[in-house]
Amino acid sequence: MATPGSFSLTNTTTGGGGGGTVGAWVNVSPANVDFINDLTCGNFGSETMLVDPATGQDIVSDKRTSYGMFFRLAENDFIARIDRRLSALTNLPIENGEGLQVLHYPVGGGSEPHFDYLQPTNVANRESIARSGQRVSTLVTYLNDVPAGGQTVFPTLGWAVSPLRGNAVYFEYCDDAGRVDPRSLHASAPVTQGEKWVVTKWMRQRRFVSAGS
Repeated sequence: MATPGSFSLTNTTTGGGGGGTVGAWVNVSPANVDFINDLTCGNFGSETMLVDPATGQDIVSDKRTSYGMFFRLAENDFIARIDRRLSALTNLPIENGEGLQVLHYPVGGGSEPHFDYLQPTNVANRESIARSGQRVSTLVTYLNDVPAGGQTVFPTLGWAVSPLRGNAVYFEYCDDAGRVDPRSLHASAPVTQGEKWVVTKWMRQRRFVSAGS
């Protein structure tokens, strides 16, 4: 797991467990990218929902301009294979993973700086942390080349990762004691030409249990 004081992003391609890796570029095969694109075709149309930090309720975001959908954990054979691969990559059990989220950013689409870890400022987040532990890592896989814009930006660190088809950026931000690293603040720069498709995977400290399960 990452530890506060050690946040970094490394330019590497990895094929195994994450161990102590804090950040990495990862390569995804073109066939897998195509298959994910095929699975999502026709399933979009709703604006991305985010958790309101004040209430913990899902709301249509005014800080992110994108469209999204979720796959349930191991929803089909292909998604189950992806979940197993990401489990090995992050060195965490499959059941610690939230369902894959696919996002589509049209021209002008992006997101403001935010944290992926849950801030315990509301009942919903505190209950989620109690059920499943804190989010510990994020993997964002780029499903297409973006002609201009769309970088994943880490403003505190001064880093930006360009979206290239089949590449991914992985970062951890929570250690075994539950301490989080605010340097993981990140955003999606607006797409200025073309469009951007990504699939995101969040991992938890323990088995992920959704609300109402």
